Amino acid sequence: MRRIPQVMAAPGKKLVPFFTAGYPQLESTVPLVLAAEKAGAQLVELGMPFSDPLADGPVIQQSSQTALENGVTVPWILKTVARIREQSQIPIILMGYINPIRRMGAARFLEEAAGAGVDGLIIPDLPPEEPQPRPGRSQRQDEEQFLDQFMYLLTGPYLAYTGYEDLLPRRDEITTQRLARAKEIFEQEMCTE
Repeated sequence: MRRIPQVMAAPGKKLVPFFTAGYPQLESTVPLVLAAEKAGAQLVELGMPFSDPLADGPVIQQSSQTALENGVTVPWILKTVARIREQSQIPIILMGYINPIRRMGAARFLEEAAGAGVDGLIIPDLPPEEPQPRPGRSQRQDEEQFLDQFMYLLTGPYLAYTGYEDLLPRRDEITTQRLARAKEIFEQEMCTE
């Protein structure tokens, strides 16, 4: 399904709320998403809580901490998305960090995310150049190769790019390389549409 392109093709501004999955309580997530859709949201971004959310501000850090204390895990989030899908077809983008995805296994994560009905991903701490093919690859590296394709496998030609100056010591050179890689990924997808 290509829900995001349908939303983006419609004229006008888009209402895209963000919710931390499992906050304020585990049972809050599904009703919050459904209420947002009823109120006019065209797309929902669900935060995947992480213990070290370096790209988030204090409000999302606190909601993530509470969600983790509530017992939120990546598998729980994917099951919750599947529960939302029983009642709604609103596009859902997961935003989170690479470590919980690695812990689950990239291939398993992508398969289960697509199966649950996730439409897209935003992974701010995943450098585009990281999952490049290397000689003598391990099974984990093979799984990581899937992350090179994560955005367009699920969403089509939509790519999120994030760069933080404090994370990029050689900012100009690295940013140029990352933007070139992002453009390459985007153009590959556009050629296959």
